Amino acid sequence: MAVDFHNVSSTIGFIILITSLGLFVNFSLTVFALFKKRWKFLKITESVEEGGLKHPHLLFGNLRELPPTEELRTMDFIHRNRSCENITRMWFGPFECVIIMISPEYVRLALANADTKETSFHHYLQSWLGDGLLFSGGAKWKRHRRLLTAGFHFEILRPYTDLFVESTRVFLDKLDQTKGEYIDVFNFVSLLALDSLLKCSCSYESNCQINEDNSYIKSVYTLIELFSDRLRFIPYYIDFVFRHSPMGRKYNSHCKIVHNHADAAIRERRAQLQRMEKGGSVDRKGKYVDFLDLLLKATDEDGHGLTDLEIRQEVDNFMFAGHDTTTSAISWCLYDLGRHPDYQQQCRQEIDDLLKDRGTDHLNWDDLKKLPFTTMCIKESLRIHPPVPSYARTLIKDVTLPDGLVLPQGTTVAVAPHITHLHPTYWKDPDVFDPSRFTLENSRDRHSHAFFPFSAGPRNCIGQHFAMNEVKIAVALTLRRFQISPDPDRPPIMLHRIVLRTLKGLYLRFTPRVGLP
Repeated sequence: MAVDFHNVSSTIGFIILITSLGLFVNFSLTVFALFKKRWKFLKITESVEEGGLKHPHLLFGNLRELPPTEELRTMDFIHRNRSCENITRMWFGPFECVIIMISPEYVRLALANADTKETSFHHYLQSWLGDGLLFSGGAKWKRHRRLLTAGFHFEILRPYTDLFVESTRVFLDKLDQTKGEYIDVFNFVSLLALDSLLKCSCSYESNCQINEDNSYIKSVYTLIELFSDRLRFIPYYIDFVFRHSPMGRKYNSHCKIVHNHADAAIRERRAQLQRMEKGGSVDRKGKYVDFLDLLLKATDEDGHGLTDLEIRQEVDNFMFAGHDTTTSAISWCLYDLGRHPDYQQQCRQEIDDLLKDRGTDHLNWDDLKKLPFTTMCIKESLRIHPPVPSYARTLIKDVTLPDGLVLPQGTTVAVAPHITHLHPTYWKDPDVFDPSRFTLENSRDRHSHAFFPFSAGPRNCIGQHFAMNEVKIAVALTLRRFQISPDPDRPPIMLHRIVLRTLKGLYLRFTPRVGLP
C-alpha cells in the first residue's frame, strides 16, 4: 500500500499547530494569572508600611535593595522592620509578596487563621520529612496533632528529665576537657541536643557526643547542612537541577540512610510490642515510654493507628524540629549569661541553694519548678535570640486587620519573633538583657503575642515543654560546674537561617568552679 506522505505531513503539521497553540494558551494564562496576582498584592499593599523599601521593581521586587551578605541582611531585616509599627511587606521577585506581621495583635490574627506552614520549606524537605506534623495541613494535621499530643503530656515528659541529666553530664565532661580554651559552643550543644532527642524519640543510645562516627548521626547532620546550602543557591530551587546535581544526589543518598535506620527501628519495635502482652503502657526498661512507643500505640476515635510510613515521618519531623532549635536556645542562653556575669551568678546561687546538702547534682522533675530566676533568664534569652527568628504561614480564610485592610485567603504571611521581640513599641529598652521583664507582675498586662518563641495559635510548637525542660537542665547544670565568659575578640555575628545561628561560631570559655558547695 502506498503511503500518502502529503496527508501524513498535514496531520503532523496539524498536531504541532494544536500543541503549539495549547502551549501558548497555557503560557498566556499562566502569565496572566501571575500578573493578576501581582496587581492584587500591589493593591493590597498600597497602605502597608514599606519599611524603608522602594516600590517593587517589575523583575526583582525588593531583592536588589538588600545588603550583599547574609550577616548584613540579618541585621538589615531586624533594624529596618523595627521602624514599622504593625505590618510591612517584602517582594521576592515580580510575583511573590510576603506580608510581614509585626505588632502582637497582627501576629495573633495571622497565627489564629493560618493552616499549612511555609510551602517552600515543605517542598524542599519532602523527600526527607514527608508529610508529617511540621508541614501537613487540614484534616491530616488535625488527626496527627490529636494523636501526638499525648506524647507530650507531663506524665510522659517527667521521666525524660533523667535522660536530659544523663546527656548533660556527658556534655559537661567534654567541657572539662577544653582546659579553659574558647570553644564554639554550638558544636558541643548540637551533639548534646541530638543525644537527648535520640534517647527520647526511640531509646537509641547513640553515644554520639563521644563517638561521632555513626552513619545515622552523620546523615542527619549532612541533610540539615545540605538543606541550608540549597536555600543559598538559587538554581537549586529548581527540582530538576537540584536532583541531578552532586548535592542533590548526596542529599538523596543520606535520605535513604536515615529512612532505612528509622524503618528498621520501627519494624523491630512493632514486632516487640506484638510479642508483649502486658496491659497499659509499654515499658521495656521500667523507666520511660519513648516517642516511638506512643506513635505505635496511638489510635484515633475509629481505632485506626498510624502506618509505618507515617510513624517514620513523624520521628523524622521530631528530630528535625527539635534538634537545631534546642541547640540554638541553649547556646544563645549560655552566651547571654556569659555576657552578664551578675545574672549568671544569681542563677548559679539559685541552683546551688537547690542542690545543697544533696550530695549529688542530679535534677529531678520537681526541681524544674524551683528555678524561677533561671527560667526568667532563659525566657529573656529567647526574647533577644529566638531560635526560629521568622517563619511563614498561609491564611486559610480572609482576615480583616484592625486598620481595615483585608488579607485574602491564600496570602502568605510571615511572623518574625526577632522583630516583635525587639520592637521598642512593645518592649522598653528592647536590646537590654533584663530578666525582670518576666516576673509575674511585669508579665501580667503584656499582650499574649508580644513574646512567642514557640509560635502560638493552633499550630504552636507541640514540644515546647519538652524543649524548655531540656534547656533548663542544660543551663542549670552547666552553671553549677562552670564560670562562663564570651571571647572578646570573636563576638558572634548573627545569621537568620532556619534557626538563629552565627557566621563564624559562638565562642565561649568554660572555667571549672573551685570548691563546689
